[in-house]
Amino acid sequence: MNQRTRARLVIALQAVAVSACDLKIDVRDYITQSGLHTNLFHSISGYRNGLEWLSGIRTEPSGTAFISDFVSRQNGPPYLFGVRKSYDTMDGWRCFADPGAACLTQPAAYPPQAVPLVMELPVLSASALRADSAPPGATLIPEYQSWRAFDVHQFDPATCAEGPLIGTIWHKVYAFLLDSYDFKGDLGLQIVVFGITEVETDNPGVGGERFETYLYARGWGRGMEQGYDTRNPSAGVSLTLWNLRLAGGYSVPEVCPLANLGAW
Repeated sequence: MNQRTRARLVIALQAVAVSACDLKIDVRDYITQSGLHTNLFHSISGYRNGLEWLSGIRTEPSGTAFISDFVSRQNGPPYLFGVRKSYDTMDGWRCFADPGAACLTQPAAYPPQAVPLVMELPVLSASALRADSAPPGATLIPEYQSWRAFDVHQFDPATCAEGPLIGTIWHKVYAFLLDSYDFKGDLGLQIVVFGITEVETDNPGVGGERFETYLYARGWGRGMEQGYDTRNPSAGVSLTLWNLRLAGGYSVPEVCPLANLGAW
């Protein structure tokens, strides 16, 4: 038995030991890296900008790196930890506010992927993952017994000026742990993986939802992202693994801060 096979066997046995039970975790151990790394994974840099943490340095096939998300906790009830600002190649920089409010003065109380900082969660098998639902046995975050809404705005990180309203999204958030998951690449097989499934819709109760699942490896951050939209089933399931190291360090730009964020 070679060293790599032996290591995978040890991890598999550890996964069996933690399955079929509940574990208490601190989300920060998963969503942020334990420290800055010379060669960053595509997922988390561990960089802190004021009261916000960077969650997601990614690279395009061309090798161009860009920021994915800034995450933080709201400084007041319900004290949820979630995405405050993000960047994507379609809409550029976006921020999230309470409906009818401005991002810079009233960030969303129920932002994307919002969860409490400390949770006791069920440990599920990786085979429980679904494209069109949260995994059976996943925990619905108590604050999401009803649909919650947030507004999406464009904004300019250089001037902090908010652009037009892109739209309003209603969502629910589920959380869970997996006994193990193979991210492949440099990240490889990990045990006790933290997962979030977010259900989004433009019109609650009418039908048509998008399911997004994110998996995080302890100490390394987001390693998997999966999406499926029931409004466009022909598009199928998208699956992205953020499992490789960047070629070197990454220069993080200054991004205007948001108000009402609490230290965590």
